[in-house]
Amino acid sequence: MVHVRAKAGGILVTADGDVDPCSLGALCGALENEPQSRTAALEIDLTRVSFCCTDGLTLLMHLSQRCAESHRPCRFAFSRAVSRPLRLLGWLDHMQIRDEGIRSDASDTRRVTSLSSGASAGSAREAVT
Repeated sequence: MVHVRAKAGGILVTADGDVDPCSLGALCGALENEPQSRTAALEIDLTRVSFCCTDGLTLLMHLSQRCAESHRPCRFAFSRAVSRPLRLLGWLDHMQIRDEGIRSDASDTRRVTSLSSGASAGSAREAVT
């Protein structure tokens, strides 16, 4: 599941379960298509993700790069299933990380989407390149 919540000063995106080619579209949609996410601070909590495919890792790295280039605040919290491959690829050092999970202060859920629905991995790749 992917949850998008408005919180003071930004957007909180949380995900749990597997991020694989079949489910990547929902995460990509939450990160790329949320209108406020283009200007508001973005917090991504993936502490409950048990698997992340290479396209998902690429999505996270591209998002981190775009936020840095546009001076938009973006913070990540990862499970070991996400942080370990990012560390092995040398990408973790280039991302703003929080060791603990990011907690939402607000209960305003803007979107709740099943990770198994949404665009295909191919369209997700196109959205981040």
